[in-house]
Amino acid sequence: MGIFLIMICIMMITVSLMIYLFKKGAFRSKVLVIIGSVLGGAILVVWIAMFFNFHSITLTDESIGHFKIGQTFKGDHHFVENSQFSHQKQTVYMEKENEDFVVSVDRHHRVTSIYNQSTQKSFQTSKGVTIGADYSSVIQMYGNQFKQLWFVEGYSKGIQYQDQSNGIILEFFFNDETLALIELRSKRE
Repeated sequence: MGIFLIMICIMMITVSLMIYLFKKGAFRSKVLVIIGSVLGGAILVVWIAMFFNFHSITLTDESIGHFKIGQTFKGDHHFVENSQFSHQKQTVYMEKENEDFVVSVDRHHRVTSIYNQSTQKSFQTSKGVTIGADYSSVIQMYGNQFKQLWFVEGYSKGIQYQDQSNGIILEFFFNDETLALIELRSKRE
């Protein structure tokens, strides 16, 4: 979202400059329309390339640990509610004595997101990927149909797999070439 705001600011500055130059007589209105159209088209193409993923894979059976998106979560003695991050529409649970594994559920007790930074081998994806795996092994397991994430604060790079028909997103974040965070979540609220 941040890059979109930056692009809007750049476009506003450019339009202001074009209006100023037009009023000073630096160019005629036909040139202004052509330049504006080219600029607007370029911004639209960049926005579409950044925010839309034209590739979709199936993630319906994807899990982290033994949790899947949409499954019912009704209390687990290994997890405790984190009231700091919970709110009326979502309850957040953390594994006891391991704040690196988080499960969020909606008010109907369905899992909506799973967040894993834990190095415990039991918290692996359904394809066996765990924290500490290298970039190429993740790509090898999940394929090349991913979207490169821009501006992943705190990480050197991130990739996203989408299941557009089921509204599921799987993201991997890396420091250098080492996997540091896995997030599986629903696109639907």
